[in-house]
Amino acid sequence: MKNAGRIVIDATGTILEADDAFSATMREQKSLVGANAIAITALGDRDRCTKLVAQIVADGLPIATFKRLIRADGSNIWVRNQLRSIGTPDEPRIEIKLEASLPPKGWVAPDRLLLVARLVFESRRERVRSFGSDLFTDHAWDLLLSAYICEAEGTLITIAQLHARAGISLATGSRWIRALAAEGLLEYEDGGNHALITTPFRLTAAAHHKFEVYLSDLYEKGANGRQVALG
Repeated sequence: MKNAGRIVIDATGTILEADDAFSATMREQKSLVGANAIAITALGDRDRCTKLVAQIVADGLPIATFKRLIRADGSNIWVRNQLRSIGTPDEPRIEIKLEASLPPKGWVAPDRLLLVARLVFESRRERVRSFGSDLFTDHAWDLLLSAYICEAEGTLITIAQLHARAGISLATGSRWIRALAAEGLLEYEDGGNHALITTPFRLTAAAHHKFEVYLSDLYEKGANGRQVALG
């Protein structure tokens, strides 16, 4: 494994120290001190890494884990993190040494997952065109799929945009977004019912991870010629 740098963070994940190797790994021209290590972690890995930081702050025991970092150019890099506590109970500090790593077995690249997500989304549109919308409704799934696709494309989506994209009414979309947020699957800034229509919503880290697992499984089945033909 190749050295990918060293950083020191506090209990919130804020980077207190970052060496030159880490900046080079992240393809950053400026210092990363002051950035949040969780914020530059791939969304699907954030929930797990947040829990690991809380764990090492609580018990002080060293931890090793694999995760993806988001570079300045938007690309991902897999790293193996070795975390150890170097602070005090009153002032927690965690040293993280990073090594570049190969993706784990079975990992599917994001562009391929996006292809599967688009296929699933468009297949639902084709179903409506062929069979109508009276018998089949799955607004929650359309909301989650749209959020995943837009994020993978580098954008965010609002209920107003979803109305044009999937035909979900503004009132129905608002109700489902609140329900999905209560389940920990979506997040948005709560500004009241009217504001929610134009407020971007996104998947939570936990929901993003679920999508990666689900879409990876579909991709593997398609690649093996069993279910989803991706070409």
